[in-house]
Amino acid sequence: MIYSNTTLAEKTAILKTTIAEVEAIIIGAGLSSAAGLAYDNADTFNALFPGYHDRYGLKTISEADFYHFPTPEEQYAY
Repeated sequence: MIYSNTTLAEKTAILKTTIAEVEAIIIGAGLSSAAGLAYDNADTFNALFPGYHDRYGLKTISEADFYHFPTPEEQYAY
């Protein structure tokens, strides 16, 4: 566990040790937003998901992420 009173050097050493010991690293959410993906931008959504506004009335990636699609196939397609 890395506590808030741990120095940066200590945190770095802990991280290096942990990385060396694991078989795999799974990186989840955050990379796309760090890269500048605009989740609440309609133009971005329409460029990446053409037709979803016309078919489902969706306007943004954020909205689509929580949308209840009519079928599991449509959910997975998104």
